[in-house]
Amino acid sequence: MKNCKYLFAFVVSLFCLNNLVAHPMPNSLVLLNIYDEKVKIELQLPVQEFELACGKNLQNINQQYIKDNQSDLVNYILLHTKIYSNQNDYWALSVSNIRYDSLQSELNGVYKELIFEITCLPRTKANLRQFTLQYDAIIHQVVTHFAIIKVNQDFNNGIVPSEPAEIGTIQLDIESNTVKPFSINLDEGSRWHGFTKMISLGMHHIKVGIDHLMFLLVILLIAPIIVSDGQWSGFGGIKYASVRVIKIVTAFTIGHSLTLLLISLFPIPNFSQSIEIAIAITILISAIHAIIPIFPDKETVITFIFGLIHGSAFASTLFNLNIGISLKLLTVLGFNLGIELMQIIFILSFLPIIFLSKFSIYKYVRIIGAILAIIASLAWILERLLNHENVISSFLNHLVQ
Repeated sequence: MKNCKYLFAFVVSLFCLNNLVAHPMPNSLVLLNIYDEKVKIELQLPVQEFELACGKNLQNINQQYIKDNQSDLVNYILLHTKIYSNQNDYWALSVSNIRYDSLQSELNGVYKELIFEITCLPRTKANLRQFTLQYDAIIHQVVTHFAIIKVNQDFNNGIVPSEPAEIGTIQLDIESNTVKPFSINLDEGSRWHGFTKMISLGMHHIKVGIDHLMFLLVILLIAPIIVSDGQWSGFGGIKYASVRVIKIVTAFTIGHSLTLLLISLFPIPNFSQSIEIAIAITILISAIHAIIPIFPDKETVITFIFGLIHGSAFASTLFNLNIGISLKLLTVLGFNLGIELMQIIFILSFLPIIFLSKFSIYKYVRIIGAILAIIASLAWILERLLNHENVISSFLNHLVQ
């Protein structure tokens, strides 16, 4: 009978363990934003675990509840969040904003998060790139919980909000049964290092941006050939092809550089989904044009206009930068240089196709390439329309709540 009890306990333990694995608890996220004169922290804390830690009923949380209980929420966070340069130099921390959001993930399903924005200022002259974070919110009560630490913005290390860098985790230390302070050292960065990182980020953005490269491909497919009787005809000659490539690429560069600069300086919130749909439409139109000329001899103007749209998408990478004008201009310059370098590499790899356009087989290369681009653009439009609908639906549900 005793052995049966042990067996039953073992089976129950396995069942519980399986449930824990199948439904892992969402972790907290600590985002560090490094500026010249201050550090800002954004805490993203799952409401269910926060409720267990603070002992409050947060099941029906909304902005009114946050407003009514702001003092208690702030006191809890400041009690469990400290920053110091040394043991005798604790920084002044103030919570500037509290909000909540509903999220969905494959692992955790739908769950709510409380988001705290904290401004951190040293009381004496201190190195803002080297400090210690003493943090145990939620973890002090929910021992299985942990917080992921990420640098969300740091120009000197080339880190922007769209590409945060994970630097570690804070969790309960089993041996000492304490939550140990987390040391942060970002001294290795510099303005030049940040600038080169921005160039690298711009190159990477184009490298993985298949839609941008496909747009360039379909618009360049018709660069070497001329229009005759409303149809694409034969090769226009090396000089003709070279001038057309230079004009098209220059127009695209000017267009996307203009909107990249303007939107980075004056961000337009919540429009990235619409821009992604517009980009797919530019590919569709350009691909149709590569089969049947619909704007012959106007490729330079059209490419400039389409470049404005693509530049808006490029700018989404730099949307949330909260830095001074000089640093922002340096960021945009480096990022744009990276985009141009990657475009040059792509165009150079395309040049052999110009020589292929001398032969009759090029017609089939052009048409097949355009058809593939049409299929891809239609798939992107459908996918992005569905995502756009989900975003709108989520936003409306958030307003209702």
